[in-house]
Amino acid sequence: MGEPSNSAKIIWEQDGVLLESLGVAANGKELCYGSIRVIQKKLGTFIYWLPDPELSSPSSQQAASPVSDSEWMVVTPTGSSLPLKICVDETEPAPYSIEAPSVRPLRVDIADLQCIRISSADDEYTEMKPRKSFDLGKTCKLTLTQKDGTTLPGLVFPSGSAEKFMEILNPFLNLRRSRRDDSLILCMNPKQDLNGQSHGRNRRRDEETNIYIPFLGSIPNDKVQQSADSVLKFMSSMRKDPYSTTLTTFSKLYDYMLHDEDDIQYQQRHDDELAELIQSFDFKSKSGYKYDDNREEGAANGEDGYEVVVAIQPDLVLRPNVDRGVPLSLEAFKGFFDESGIVRNVSTLKKLVFKGGLEDNCRRDAWKYLVNYYPWKMTNVDREELNKKLSDDYYRMKLQWRTITLEQEIHFTAFKLRKDLIEKDVNRTDRNIAYYGGDRNPNLELLHDVLMTYVMYNFDLGYVQGMSDILAPILFVMDNEVDAFWCFVKVLEQIKDNFSLDQLGMKSQLHHLSQLLQIVDPHLWSYLESRESGNLFFCFRWLLVLFKREFTYPQLLKLWDIFWACREGDSEEVPRNFHLLLALAILDSQRSMILENRFGFTEILKHANDLALRLDLEELLTRAEAIYEQVKASPNVPNDVRAIVGLEPLDRSTTPLLDVTSPRAQLDKMIEENIDVSLDLNYV
Repeated sequence: MGEPSNSAKIIWEQDGVLLESLGVAANGKELCYGSIRVIQKKLGTFIYWLPDPELSSPSSQQAASPVSDSEWMVVTPTGSSLPLKICVDETEPAPYSIEAPSVRPLRVDIADLQCIRISSADDEYTEMKPRKSFDLGKTCKLTLTQKDGTTLPGLVFPSGSAEKFMEILNPFLNLRRSRRDDSLILCMNPKQDLNGQSHGRNRRRDEETNIYIPFLGSIPNDKVQQSADSVLKFMSSMRKDPYSTTLTTFSKLYDYMLHDEDDIQYQQRHDDELAELIQSFDFKSKSGYKYDDNREEGAANGEDGYEVVVAIQPDLVLRPNVDRGVPLSLEAFKGFFDESGIVRNVSTLKKLVFKGGLEDNCRRDAWKYLVNYYPWKMTNVDREELNKKLSDDYYRMKLQWRTITLEQEIHFTAFKLRKDLIEKDVNRTDRNIAYYGGDRNPNLELLHDVLMTYVMYNFDLGYVQGMSDILAPILFVMDNEVDAFWCFVKVLEQIKDNFSLDQLGMKSQLHHLSQLLQIVDPHLWSYLESRESGNLFFCFRWLLVLFKREFTYPQLLKLWDIFWACREGDSEEVPRNFHLLLALAILDSQRSMILENRFGFTEILKHANDLALRLDLEELLTRAEAIYEQVKASPNVPNDVRAIVGLEPLDRSTTPLLDVTSPRAQLDKMIEENIDVSLDLNYV
């Protein structure tokens, strides 16, 4: 795609806008230098980002760049790097390095925009730290999401230009902030002519209604806060005086329905919180929680369709704040060994790894114990004997497949099919990592050999696509063929059901994840059910390969430290199935994006895929642990759900199923006692 034609009208342009390029090799992102334009054509208005073809001098570009943070790097269209960021830290292993990506222009139809997320230039793509007072006058990043759920690369704007960019978009989109997340801007797409002039009503509403807050540069956050305060005030009033509050609410709804049709359509989306609040009370069931809004955009008749999905919501305690730890050093790890080589205080060791992961130089030794390659109570002498035995076993199995002739392969169809599949997958596994990059890389041969040997070790399971994704980081850490093989064997013993043909293992995990979501966030669970996404199949890839494709290599290795530490789940200090809690944390972090934008099945799937390499691992780990502590401390969580995360069952004969002193219980009780009066129902 080339530069916009001269016949198009350039509404606005800005140089020095950086396009974010994501890679799996290292924690850092690479930024590509270019310019952005808003172009108006006969068919619509478009946003163009174009790489700068005249970049030549790194020193001059460093001076011209709007980002002065030393943690950023600019990549030119030719692939050379500008020293605004060292992509790989000086202390980081060389195998993380990666060549600069190719740069392509970006073109977006403004009418296709669904929302825009604002963050600082160094923030990950997450909703975990919403900025309640973000200053668009500073250098910041805007991440655009399209109506089909596609999330585009982040654009880093120099100081002040992001605010101007948003002002340019506002007449076309009627931008307004999310009520749930102040860093999320919703694109309303009003009726407009070819000149971009809106035909909607005046967007400034009576402030007392808290219905609409326009996007005018940096919005006063006290106005945004009024919306949340109104909801809290409603909840408080409902608890104190359900009769008067109900009558007042229905009176307002009746008055609202007197507005003209255009106004109703214009305000429809921004009254969702009030509608959801009213709908959240299932007056027929004391413990029910329902999500009624099943609206589809662009309905021909302009009317709403409703589908009621009921979910049980136990009372949960408030989610606690948790503190994560620091990575365990090799010296600290060796301190757990006694003179004979036996590991002592295993539970303490696991907890430390769970809280902070491992330092890089400790990982090779620690993983062997965490995945059960070495038993915890094995002495130094026993380890030496085991190493010799396992090495002999490995090379014997390797010799078996290497001595199969071509003629034998012709009569050994199952073996040949698996061999061909391995060769195909190995050639495309992590080739952008220096450890596996380039032609004739000996590490690729090791990857191939270990997978082929596993076929001989476990011919019933053989090889299934996705196994190379599991082995590649293990071989990277072990850097030894034999050790990598036996660690791989132990890991697959834990997750082999992920690769079964009947997919029962994956279905079971998705079912458990659904159970957890229903308990922790019944509103989101009900919404996903209403959008044909209640089976959570959009999380399939996350669980299949243990988030291998969602994080950079350094992040992934730390994450797997924690997964291996939680493998046995033999103590409530370390949860079982932490990978399900991490998936739940991702869903929890994206709830505003999904609910505010009314994503359907396709949009949810695309958005979930686009989260890859945009997630903040540290925030997710904190959130996942906090969810675990919340479930652990909540007495009303069913025992089958507690068992999923490794918690002991509670004796229901002594533990009440419902805390009658909780605000939710009091509210349910008042509604049940006063519903007839509140709704003026008289059957006499």
